[in-house]
Amino acid sequence: MLNSLLNKEWLRRKRKTAPAVAPVTRAASFSLVFILVLVCLPLAPLLPAGTWVLVSLVVGWRLILLRARGAHPGKLIRTLLVVVALALVLLHYGTLLGLEAGATTLVSAYTLKLLEMRSRRDALVLSFMGFFVVVTGLLFSQSIAMTGYLLVCLVALVSVLVGLHQPGTQTDIGPALRTGLLLSAQALPLMVILFVLVPRIPPLWAVPHPDNSARTGLSDEMAPGDIARLSQSGELAFRATFTGEVPPPEQRYWRAVVMYWFDGRRWSQGDQKDWQKVGVAEEELISWYPQKPAWAPEQSSANVDYRYDIILEPSGRPWLPVLGPVNTAVQGTGLTRDWRLLSRDNVDLLRQYSMPSSGFQGMDAELPTWLKAASLQLPATGNARARQWAEELASQYGSNTPALVSVVLRHFREQDYYYTLRPPTLSGNTIDAFLFDTRRGFCAHYAGALTFILRAAGIPSRVVAGYQGGEVKEGGVVQVRQFDAHAWVEYWQAGYGWQRVDPTAAVAPERVEQGLEQAVAEEGSFLEGNLFSPVRYRHIDWVNTLRLQYEQLEYQWQRLVLSYDEDAQKDLFKDLFPGKDTLTVLLQLLVITVLLVMVISLIWVTRPWQQKLAPADRYYQQFCQRMKRKGLPRHPGEGPEDYALRIKRERPEWGQKAQEVTELYIRLAYANQEPQSHEATLQQLKRLACI
Repeated sequence: MLNSLLNKEWLRRKRKTAPAVAPVTRAASFSLVFILVLVCLPLAPLLPAGTWVLVSLVVGWRLILLRARGAHPGKLIRTLLVVVALALVLLHYGTLLGLEAGATTLVSAYTLKLLEMRSRRDALVLSFMGFFVVVTGLLFSQSIAMTGYLLVCLVALVSVLVGLHQPGTQTDIGPALRTGLLLSAQALPLMVILFVLVPRIPPLWAVPHPDNSARTGLSDEMAPGDIARLSQSGELAFRATFTGEVPPPEQRYWRAVVMYWFDGRRWSQGDQKDWQKVGVAEEELISWYPQKPAWAPEQSSANVDYRYDIILEPSGRPWLPVLGPVNTAVQGTGLTRDWRLLSRDNVDLLRQYSMPSSGFQGMDAELPTWLKAASLQLPATGNARARQWAEELASQYGSNTPALVSVVLRHFREQDYYYTLRPPTLSGNTIDAFLFDTRRGFCAHYAGALTFILRAAGIPSRVVAGYQGGEVKEGGVVQVRQFDAHAWVEYWQAGYGWQRVDPTAAVAPERVEQGLEQAVAEEGSFLEGNLFSPVRYRHIDWVNTLRLQYEQLEYQWQRLVLSYDEDAQKDLFKDLFPGKDTLTVLLQLLVITVLLVMVISLIWVTRPWQQKLAPADRYYQQFCQRMKRKGLPRHPGEGPEDYALRIKRERPEWGQKAQEVTELYIRLAYANQEPQSHEATLQQLKRLACI
């Protein structure tokens, strides 16, 4: 009984004497609210509207609390907000997993933590969560602009952490910001070293993009108007760097998707059921590296016209654009039966690969029966006028396929056909409506119509979608954007193989020779829905100069930093240390680096070359050094008060500050103070001495 009473009394006294939970200052709270908005801004395009409403509600509530109005939410309200946040994610994405859904969930948790923040511990947790949100932003963009912006966010977060460890009486953000900048600057050299030396191994897991998050790019289906909508985007598709001569515009056809199947309106690559109809399995249409398929002819270096490297932007699709047909795959890719390159996984990050380019000669000189059937597929009925015209052409020209193609192209060129990004809507028999009624269309209209006519005339043909042209820059770099998306036709000739023909060139040759902007200059539809794209204002010299300089910087950033993968790292260290195992060299250099950092840090902390000074003496000496740089050095043996009087006499504008610094220094050096008061005085001296 006595022991029980003693224990209760001890607990009562402990609770009574226990320090209160450290509160968060108003300055720190405002800083955390500001940084939350700053950090979440890069994720704004992917956040659902409901999540943005939730973020705005929480930020507004927190600001009201900072004005000493309102009350903190209770447990019931906090629980309800968590349920609402998760429900918003589930309603928009259908899951809590995946890259975009996970990022949205993280932002929601980060925001709700701000609302329940009461103590310094909560503020520290909130700051650490901010670092995770910053890293999440890099998963969606690794551009120079985004990286620079997120570095600013990191410095702000580090500065807030510094401020949270300052005394409660310190409200000036200047010292915390300077310390945050200093700590971040000190970490940069180590970051660069680790970036170069840490082995670039593949990730242990991957977070795929959900189906609804594929970025702007080509699709495996095409209907009239699809590529026209894509051509309103100024986003970068890829950059190609040529070794040697850059091909002229009329040869820069970048193949990405080949479409065989037509349902009366849409062209598509086809699925497993479609290919089974012609007696071939879909998996037989691709040969994965390092397999060399029997149907691929050998390619000698003498037949290579161009060599190039491509840095492909994330697209969420597996297609790798190539210049003309290819007959060999590279690591991590497969060669398709129609001479394209396909990635094993969707391109969710920057992808770099090198390829040679050669012509079509020798590609399918003899056409397999199943491929011929796929290249002749048409719906059983529909578009009667186009079929009748094709039959008339076939009866007139027979097996002279080039002559038949020339007649159709001449028809497009000489009749009233127009190239436009604003084609009229087609319904019903779309081929007939375009050929004989509207006669206005984009590349998809002309490619689809020509393929239909050739197939109806018994000529195997297919629609190819990709990119055409691109902007040539210094150093043999060709920059291809989404508005360079294009569609054309490939038809088959017995004994020769596949031949490319672009019906758009017959109607608007400037589209192929000069680009989309010149082709639609009269109607003014180039990037009309993208007012803020700098590409739209290439005719303004200073805007175009700034754009070109930034894009050159971005290209070097992609080539040297973002493309620094496992292969690039191996090549670098093989050149630096020939004949040695790359992994062994990397581990040795990492150990040496860690030891050097430890030694340098130890020397810096101990600073044996410096005399140990009390904080007050150190701050006062800093003040004296600043006065010396202003032409007022302290004389040997001159006391603090005499020095302050001389400053006031010779430079009256600094007299008041010198007097305040001197009084604070004397109070710290010679007067006995309570610990809390001493710390506050020391911080005041530090602030004045650094101004």
